[in-house]
Amino acid sequence: MATLPNTTDHLPSGPALGAGEQHDTVDVVFNLVTATLPSGRKTLKFSMAAPDHPDAVVTLPDGSQQLAVPPGVVRLFRIILASEWGWKFDTSAQVGGAPIRFKGHSHAGHYHCAGAGDMAMGLIGRSTVAHGHSGAGSVHPFNVYVAMAQPGGAPDLRLRIDPDVGNPPGTPPPG
Repeated sequence: MATLPNTTDHLPSGPALGAGEQHDTVDVVFNLVTATLPSGRKTLKFSMAAPDHPDAVVTLPDGSQQLAVPPGVVRLFRIILASEWGWKFDTSAQVGGAPIRFKGHSHAGHYHCAGAGDMAMGLIGRSTVAHGHSGAGSVHPFNVYVAMAQPGGAPDLRLRIDPDVGNPPGTPPPG
């Protein structure tokens, strides 16, 4: 996790759902999990889960996770933040109102932010491989922007979470 901003992120810029367009709807929960390091220190790890659609979240060999859109599919991800962490999606002007931003400009063109509130957002994802494709699918690395409540009335702590590199990353990128 790193503090804001990151100038290498790209707003989702793909099309919205068309009237009557066929799509899957998948509920995904974003959460933070307490993990114990070999040193005994505790840390937080970002996790994603889609219990009703196991193909919607891919866990890579290094433990990082990505959202997945099967070949030939349009998918509406209804993303919900786990409630126990005192966090909310950052929809500020600094992130262009889109709390998920993509690391690659070409990746951003396959997604559309269908709306975002404090605890939930909609994200339209379009497959980048044709139906019937037998090889591995593409992953589209992204960052999630949240604001964490602070004690004593202090301003929210705005954070960028990078599910692709594992959390916490070693060093925040410059920016």
